[in-house]
Amino acid sequence: MDDIKEVEPTTKNIHENIFEDLTIVINKIIDLTFEGLNKGENKNRNKQHILDYINNLKINLQEIYIWLLNNQNNSSSICLLGYFNFHGIVVKVNKKEAIELYQKATELENRVTQLELAHIYVREENTDNYKKAFELSKILAEEENPNALNRLGYCYEKGIGAIINIQRHLSCIKK
Repeated sequence: MDDIKEVEPTTKNIHENIFEDLTIVINKIIDLTFEGLNKGENKNRNKQHILDYINNLKINLQEIYIWLLNNQNNSSSICLLGYFNFHGIVVKVNKKEAIELYQKATELENRVTQLELAHIYVREENTDNYKKAFELSKILAEEENPNALNRLGYCYEKGIGAIINIQRHLSCIKK
């Protein structure tokens, strides 16, 4: 019996497993966010779906937040960190930080951050990025994204980043 030696997991193996597991969870959270945005769910309902999902997995929000701070290596992680900052999950609401993170993830062509930024640029105070809101909405509308089509129609209706064009407005909202 002395010849039997237990093999314990190494720190490297544990870290790789945690990384893989949290990456899957983060990607699912981003998918849930995208689905919620495209269903037209309000921000609080969408946020609650995300919190419920994390709670059902029995993952500590603080642990996810710390992991996100240390693993900003893909657009989904950057997006979720921005989401936490924008909605005050684990940290105080910090819209400026959230917008910076969303912009970084948008450069990596993350669709959720593109939708979020377009919304922020149209609706939030102290942003004069109407042209950017229009551009982001147009890019996503070309992909037949329902949320972006609605926002693009709104931009045409209100003259946000574009000249008022009721025909284009109607065309967007009919799709």
